[in-house]
Amino acid sequence: MTLSSSEIREVILMKKGLSTLLAIFVVFSMILSVVGCQGNKSSGESNVQSTSEDTSPATTAQTTSNQESEPVDQFGKYTPAIELTAIRGIPAGSTEANYTDNVWIQEYEKQLGIKLKYKWMVIGDQYEQKVNLMLASNDLADVMQVNLRQLYQMAEAGQIQDLKAVWDAYATDQVKAAMTAGGTSSFDIATIDGKLYGIPAVVPILESMHVLYVREDWRKELGLPEPKTIDDMEKIMYAFRDQDPNKNGEKDTLGIGLNKNLFTNGYEITSFCNMFGAYPRAWVEDANGNLQYGGIMPEMKEALLRLNKYYKEGLIDKEFTVKDEDKASQSVAKEQLGMFFGVQWASFIGDAVPSAFKNNENCEWTIYQLPDGPKGPTKPIVYNNTNSFLVVSSECKYPEAPVKINNYIHLMGLGPQGEGRFAKTYEEWKELWDVCGDGLWLPETVHGNIQRWINTFKAIETGDTTEVNKNYLNIQQYTDVSNFLKDGRKMKNINGEEDLGLAAAAHGWVMSGKNFLKAIELNDAGMLQYDRLGKYVSPTMIENQATLDKMELEIITRIIVGDASIDEFDNYVEQWKSLGGEQITKELNDWYSKNK
Repeated sequence: MTLSSSEIREVILMKKGLSTLLAIFVVFSMILSVVGCQGNKSSGESNVQSTSEDTSPATTAQTTSNQESEPVDQFGKYTPAIELTAIRGIPAGSTEANYTDNVWIQEYEKQLGIKLKYKWMVIGDQYEQKVNLMLASNDLADVMQVNLRQLYQMAEAGQIQDLKAVWDAYATDQVKAAMTAGGTSSFDIATIDGKLYGIPAVVPILESMHVLYVREDWRKELGLPEPKTIDDMEKIMYAFRDQDPNKNGEKDTLGIGLNKNLFTNGYEITSFCNMFGAYPRAWVEDANGNLQYGGIMPEMKEALLRLNKYYKEGLIDKEFTVKDEDKASQSVAKEQLGMFFGVQWASFIGDAVPSAFKNNENCEWTIYQLPDGPKGPTKPIVYNNTNSFLVVSSECKYPEAPVKINNYIHLMGLGPQGEGRFAKTYEEWKELWDVCGDGLWLPETVHGNIQRWINTFKAIETGDTTEVNKNYLNIQQYTDVSNFLKDGRKMKNINGEEDLGLAAAAHGWVMSGKNFLKAIELNDAGMLQYDRLGKYVSPTMIENQATLDKMELEIITRIIVGDASIDEFDNYVEQWKSLGGEQITKELNDWYSKNK
């Protein structure tokens, strides 16, 4: 899907006071996490051995000419070194010194001849406002991370370059494969009139699939079935409530975990609604191929009636309405909850599952695909969550430079790191990768999660580590996971010492890996439901979406706890339509019909 300049103009110029609206509708975080940096195998880069050096900037015209004549060196080092300015958000408690001269800054200059200099840094939650002020003053850095609406605004104002030619010429095959493995939608939405205005920090779509987490030792101890259907799941929920699975002699256990925000990464109801064929907070195709909002589908009513029943019967925490994800997760840590829905890393929310694992030698959690609902197999929703883009100022003389940096971070994540022009020992690589979030940026695709887990599980099953050995991070993962599966809580760390904390982490990693493989299986079988919106924002969404989301959360919460009858859902649907939902549906279908 690509957008026309007239469609972009509609979105950008709707209202004054853009910064406030941006903050409401497109959440953007520049705090880059280094926890769980992962990697994948390499497909092999034909140009890694090249030693040629760049001595001049590659303008769009020059790059187009290069494409027509001879290949460029996609890792070419600038001699003399060039200076590239950037901006960034940093975590609270960090200092600028952590980012101005770290190992990544040194590596860019040593390997690529790029001196990265930051014009400014701010605490992450102040970043978006600072960017908006920067755009208004036109005091731009060469390279900037922005959200989708800021990208549209900058493109409209002529503040950023078309990167299509430099991307086509300089991005390695490895990078292109990694960043388009789930399709090109993240690139399409940054493309206007055929011009690519930003490199998306792609979030792989299959990694957004949610599953059901179950306290497996409780299930086995009580002789309960695997949760293949909603009936199976309910048998487990009632048994967890009634049969004292934590063996403390008290009636203090719950059936299913929820948090007050309902539609989050864990302890959520989105997955449960999917089991009934409803898709809140997603736009899906109807039988005619048109977009419909999945949160007002008739199937929502049956799901909400069932949740109200669970609440009345004590299967759901009576205080869930005042607990966010972290607080809701503490019921897991206290061994008062044995089931919740969530994304692949949800076991780490609030450190709850690792805490339970460390505190109880019998603790075992596992994941299951969403159970079949009342009408048959469930199709879990998956999302394109890409909401960050690397853009290049129209005044920057070296638009290919950030593409080279992107190549390099992917090579260090996906491998092979031990051979070729940039060959490193494991120790050298680890020093760099341990702070992988401290460089210019960290797209999710550098992790290579899915292929890495395929390699790991295949090696464990067959004993053939050929693919694993191509990637240092895959080696590290394979070693830790195989040791955990062999030794459990007594697994040893790199120093040969038993490490319960590492075992608790590996316990969670295995669930993440199983989630990825299940997502592949369901996708291949056509059993995933894709959210078709991505991060596109229509004009009326700018005006009304926050109100609609707030109203939705309020009425659904009231129905679950019994403060509103199910009949009020019909009234809510009519209100939703009249308060902008109907117009949003029209706008999105106009956009979708041109771009699907």
